[in-house]
Amino acid sequence: MNKDQLKYLDTTDGPQICPKSWAMLGTDATVEGLETKWSGALSRLKNSSSKRKVETYNRLAKMTRVDRRALFESALQNVTSDTNTPNKKKSLSKSSSSSKSTSAAFPSSTHLFSRHYMSDFLRYAEELDQQQRQQQQQDDDIDRPLPWILSSGTNVDSILIEYAKDLKTEDPIHSFILDTSNSKIMRLFSTDDQREIKEPTRPRVPVDPRLVQFLATLHSTTISDLRSRLKTNDSDDVTHFTGTEDLQEQRRIRRWAYATLLSIADLFEYRDTNGYGTEHQKSEQWYNLHIWRMLDDLLLNDPTLSLVRGEASSPASSIRKNQASREPGDRKKMGHRIDGLLFARWENLEVGGCEIGAEEHDTEGAKYLQDGLKLMKLLKDQHDRIQEQRPTVPRLEIETVGLQMLGRTLVVSSMDWCGGSFLRYRREQPVTVPITVAQTKELLRCMSQLLSVISRMHKNIDRIQHRQLGSLVDDLSDPFTTPPQSPCPPPTATTPIKKKDSTN
Repeated sequence: MNKDQLKYLDTTDGPQICPKSWAMLGTDATVEGLETKWSGALSRLKNSSSKRKVETYNRLAKMTRVDRRALFESALQNVTSDTNTPNKKKSLSKSSSSSKSTSAAFPSSTHLFSRHYMSDFLRYAEELDQQQRQQQQQDDDIDRPLPWILSSGTNVDSILIEYAKDLKTEDPIHSFILDTSNSKIMRLFSTDDQREIKEPTRPRVPVDPRLVQFLATLHSTTISDLRSRLKTNDSDDVTHFTGTEDLQEQRRIRRWAYATLLSIADLFEYRDTNGYGTEHQKSEQWYNLHIWRMLDDLLLNDPTLSLVRGEASSPASSIRKNQASREPGDRKKMGHRIDGLLFARWENLEVGGCEIGAEEHDTEGAKYLQDGLKLMKLLKDQHDRIQEQRPTVPRLEIETVGLQMLGRTLVVSSMDWCGGSFLRYRREQPVTVPITVAQTKELLRCMSQLLSVISRMHKNIDRIQHRQLGSLVDDLSDPFTTPPQSPCPPPTATTPIKKKDSTN
């Protein structure tokens, strides 16, 4: 869609929106081109904060292709006749009075983008450039947020968009994701700008000092010493706590730490038999069952978080895909399949995900890059979905967390928003599960990082829940008030579909 079609959808009252008037503002010379972009118009109406426009979406979504074709053909004929008779008066509404200027700006149909993964990105980038040149960007426009301006005056959005236009292969930046670990992208900014881009927007959540002290008592360098410490250390021997819930949570975490070390101790002691840490390649499922089960055990009885395993399909990704291109009668598209989805128990809200791979050193392989891109898109879809479901929560307070397990290595990542059209993706320092008991300190550090990540996710959920409960009082006192919405970055670009080999 061009800017005139977008303005028509935004400024026209819902019941007055007509597909024919919308089509006459377009630059497409064929019915097929209008039909392709009509799904974007429906998606914009569906995601609108106006109840009347959502009702308009429900009405227009029921139209058949035959009815739309008749309207679009009539619109194209009217545009042609208006061009041939310049003195003819227009009878369109105020929002559709720019048909002549539009056809002058785009005199031919060669302006259309080719259908590939960059089409959504390039379309948005052009519309954003036009708005910036004309200085017509509004503060209350939820679909076009203000650009991300750093303290030095650097416009992050402009730099990233210009850089992405020249890329020949798919990159996270086409999905409006700024990967701070990508050195090529970060070199576009000065040292001070890089420091500001990477700066955390919320304080780090430390691990409970009492749990840290308990983990320190289990540090050993020999199998016999580790067995002795596990035998004499009672995880239920907890005193000097203020409440029953705190006591139960301390016992639950200590039992988890005790069981994890007991399981890993068997891998240490019998590694010549089970092949742990040898050159013999282990499968992804082997690492999941014997190493990263520590994550499943930690979240099994967690009162705040739940973990769904087994190539689960993300509802947030499915909603984003179907809103963008699904037609009435089409089969529902599945979301990203991920090795684990993290949900908030209080309202089944997606807050993170995890991916497991067997290759821990092949960081340039296709599997690593594909899983990394999939995890980024998943976190962005979850981030956008939280904003849609919780419009009263400021976007700056929303954070989704990802866990990528590459063999014995754990990489924690996060997705948040600092301003503009891009979400920020940050990777933290990786930690590795050791292969010998002499390196038990590294195992304890890995367990401590897991505890820190879970605590941080608890804080994120608490912020969302607190904001939602706080707005409930306002909604009940004034049920007709529409809650304000924070700026919403554009959707994730479409993942390219692999072509099947016709010879097979």
